[in-house]
Amino acid sequence: MNGPNTNGSEAIALVQEFYARIAGGEVPGLLELCTPDAEFHSYGPADLIPWVGLFRGVDQITDFFRRTGENLVILSFDPREFIAAGDEVVVIGSRECHVKATARSFATDWVHAFTFRHGRICRLREFHDTAAMLAAAQR
Repeated sequence: MNGPNTNGSEAIALVQEFYARIAGGEVPGLLELCTPDAEFHSYGPADLIPWVGLFRGVDQITDFFRRTGENLVILSFDPREFIAAGDEVVVIGSRECHVKATARSFATDWVHAFTFRHGRICRLREFHDTAAMLAAAQR
């Protein structure tokens, strides 16, 4: 998987492996699937929701997963549709989470847009219902 000739089925398999490593709590292992300068952008008001924002590089992406684990209990995470085109894979799914600090839960559909460079993930953009997340996160 290199350049615009990325094989769609290989790219989807890599994204599925990425999700499997998340489910297994293997943050160092999933970072091996990413470029050293990868960006994860989970859209939302980072000043109000501690697990969203723009995270660049291994240390910041590790911090993203630390924040997520400190703040949320993932009740369900269901990637349902995988769409590959060139160096991009888009995944449509849903999740339900429990916010530890408020004891409230939220459910949201989401879209993950992965970009690949040289067969590795170089960017992940996460779009979700920030209003539902904010309502559950506010004290």
